[in-house]
Amino acid sequence: MKIRELLVDVARILEDEELANAISTLTENQNQTHKVKTERLLYAYNMVLSDVSLNYLAPTFTEKVAGKIFNMDDLSQICKKILSVTDDDGNAISYKLNRNQVILSKDGGTVTYEYIPKNKKIDDDFEHENKLISTRAFCYGVCAEYCLFCSRYEEAQNWENKFRQATEVKTDFKPKRLKAGARWGL
Repeated sequence: MKIRELLVDVARILEDEELANAISTLTENQNQTHKVKTERLLYAYNMVLSDVSLNYLAPTFTEKVAGKIFNMDDLSQICKKILSVTDDDGNAISYKLNRNQVILSKDGGTVTYEYIPKNKKIDDDFEHENKLISTRAFCYGVCAEYCLFCSRYEEAQNWENKFRQATEVKTDFKPKRLKAGARWGL
């Protein structure tokens, strides 16, 4: 799924069919109003992507590093948190963080880390498809940010509430068991 398709869904949720058609057939000679609205929607999408990546579900990336010491800036993505460092056989390598450097106990390895995604363009792929946070929840978040830009504050608050409800994840799924005595009054 492309980000363009998600923004078309957002426009339809906001009941702006004309904007949805304009986004799906984006051209150079697009109406200036639609162009501004499309840019706002894309900006809103990037805001929600950052929010989700920082607060709910950060994407992960794996890459090889050489040497015993490497800078976090040398990684191909903006590192949020290192999850693991392994050698070529998959064994864990201990490491120590020193400001912006990572010091490994052995030379080289494979680093798996959470990262903060860079701003996306309209024809990029939607990364969070088939993840814990649904496409619908993303749409709600984009609707909230977009309505906020357009000074539609009450509507923005409603979409924000829907987004927050859709992104709440219950961690304790243990069913509550009743004791036989409590059930029958014994």
